[in-house]
Amino acid sequence: YMNIVTKSGGNQFHGSAALFVIAQSFNGSNVEGIPANRREDYQPDLTLGGPIARDRIWFFTAYRRVQTDQTFNNAVVPVERRGNLWFAKVTAQMRNNHRLQVSFQYDRTIQANAIFRGTVAPGRNLGQLTSATTTPAGALSTATPQIVSASALGTLVKGRPLASFNYNWVVSSTKVFQFVG
Repeated sequence: YMNIVTKSGGNQFHGSAALFVIAQSFNGSNVEGIPANRREDYQPDLTLGGPIARDRIWFFTAYRRVQTDQTFNNAVVPVERRGNLWFAKVTAQMRNNHRLQVSFQYDRTIQANAIFRGTVAPGRNLGQLTSATTTPAGALSTATPQIVSASALGTLVKGRPLASFNYNWVVSSTKVFQFVG
């Protein structure tokens, strides 16, 4: 059993803003002769919470923009992940011992070039063994598979809307009735 409690609003307005960035210049390779994979992230976050009716009804909202470009094994095209993630919650204290929470989240992201389509169609070659480094005699080969054709990649769509509610009734100091849906 796991119980996760999301942030809620209160009697004062509060909010936050943050920015997460990884620039391509921060990436490097630890293998001589092989360039660093491409990775660029840009992710702003915003939150706001406060009262709708003081001491009775509160709200909390959050927003995150996801924008990532990243290559793996120096593929010809990066995985491009894009999405707008939303969260909204309203909490109502109906009586001293009755509380209702309703929330909605939308977390759809689209990842272009994220899945392998296969090698069925002509011209779709998923990978080949490549070696960009020279190895001394007797050393292990550094050959790694590399995606060489953008046509071998497809789009992955993840996430969807999700709504939930939670009703709590404190019956006594030792009993709580909770309905989650």
